[in-house]
Amino acid sequence: MVIAIVEHGGTQALLALFNEKGEIIKQCVLDLPNINRGWSVNDNLPEKTIEIIYNKLNELCKNFKINGIDALGYSGPGPVTKEGTLIRAPNVWGNAFNNIQYLKLLEEKFNLHGKVVLENDMTAAAAGFMRFAPKKFKERKNFCIITVSTGIGSKCVNNGKIIFGKDGLAGEIGHIPILNNDEIIPGYQCGCGKIHCLEAGSSGNANAHRCFWEAKQSLKQDTFIESSEIINKILQISTLKGATYSNNLIEINMLFNEAVHKKDPLSLYVLKKSINPLARAIAIIETQYNVGKFYLIGGFALGMGQIFLDILKNSLLEIGIVDRNINDINNLVELGIKMSGLKGIFVIVKERIFNCNY
Repeated sequence: MVIAIVEHGGTQALLALFNEKGEIIKQCVLDLPNINRGWSVNDNLPEKTIEIIYNKLNELCKNFKINGIDALGYSGPGPVTKEGTLIRAPNVWGNAFNNIQYLKLLEEKFNLHGKVVLENDMTAAAAGFMRFAPKKFKERKNFCIITVSTGIGSKCVNNGKIIFGKDGLAGEIGHIPILNNDEIIPGYQCGCGKIHCLEAGSSGNANAHRCFWEAKQSLKQDTFIESSEIINKILQISTLKGATYSNNLIEINMLFNEAVHKKDPLSLYVLKKSINPLARAIAIIETQYNVGKFYLIGGFALGMGQIFLDILKNSLLEIGIVDRNINDINNLVELGIKMSGLKGIFVIVKERIFNCNY
């Protein structure tokens, strides 16, 4: 038995071939269409994406003398309904493609009717975390996992079961319209086209834009003089859309990360401003779902590390959560680890298609 798994993230995409024991036979990076890397919405990005994956999978099977696959698992870059509709994927395809019958397209292209599982990337992350996270993460049955990376995604788990809700969208915080007017980044909007989404103020991409904006304002108003070195470096990098857009934002955040760890005043100010809306979103989820534990993952959050966590805890303490004391709030949030969603979606495929508990 061979199961193909695709992890389609906003920053990176992977393809892996698994055997029935859950061992990876072969894994490779996929270069998929992304509006942040110069692709146009006129290229029919969803179908082009599937075509590239199909061709790469055939190449792998041919090279390793594998006679086809028995099932396909796909971890998608946006919210997915129970019926297999990919509602949107703004961080990879922009806001021109919505409510795509993506499961149907995958089944038809790969000729695997009834043998394809399409899930949100955070569902895969939650499933993987429950089963494969190191033992130091003691809470595995009741938690919310949040990724802060290119965008923001989340999924809640109650008593060992992922909470999906009516249409599979429960627990998603990225597009909560939570930003106050003074938290909106001028000239920047969420991939979905709106300006008040949490993702538009607290994601890694948003932080890079906020950093650029605040650096520009500081130079104009002659503030944060002690941050002049980082300001000058950041303002040399373009935040305009184009083929290098994604890499430019990563470069800004790398400079920003270094400055934050040197306790640079402007950088710490920007980070707190990026984190405050996230703290409010966590307070809302905890009040509604009472999960008791939040694990923070994703390249931006994990890259910032303990400083990110400390600022988040302080923001939560400033907000306050009903019936939660200081110790409760301090224990509420924890940094997770970098984990591939490949194994998470593999587990879901085994359970749903082959009725195997993994």
